[in-house]
Formats: sequence, structure tokens, C-alpha cells
Amino acid sequence: MLKSIEKKFNDFLYLNESKNNPGLSAILESAIRNLESLKPGSFGSRKSRRALVMALHELKQARLESRRMDERLKTLEEQIKVLEEGK
Repeated sequence: MLKSIEKKFNDFLYLNESKNNPGLSAILESAIRNLESLKPGSFGSRKSRRALVMALHELKQARLESRRMDERLKTLEEQIKVLEEGK
């Protein structure tokens, strides 16, 4: 089941590469929503359920880091703008 979801997600990414590329946060948000929609009970083994939980946790951490990077980027862009205006 995970393989089919992964394949669908990869197909979605490849098909949309030529269109407007969604930002990293949009991709992470979509992946999180997809994982949250899965029911852990539908996975037979404890190992599979644990892998699902870990993947969801890691995606949430990546989303948080993405937000931090976006904020840092905005700060740096503002600083560059101030420095360029000072010249």
C-alpha cells in the first residue's frame, strides 16, 4: 500500500514539474495530509505502522524547518535591500 501511495505521489510530482512548481511547504503539506488520511490499522505489521508514524513525524519536522528557512531568507533579503539602499 505504501508503495502505491509513494508511486502516486512521485507521479504527481513528475507530472507537475512542467507546470508551476509548488513550493516546498506546499509539497510537504500535501504529503502530510496524505499520510494523515491513512489509517494505521490498515497496515498489517507493527513495523509498517511505526514507519508510517515516523514518516509523518519527519515530514512535520521538515515543514517546520522549511518555515524557519523561509523566515531566515526574508530577513536576509531585507538586510541586503537595506545595504543596497545605503550605497
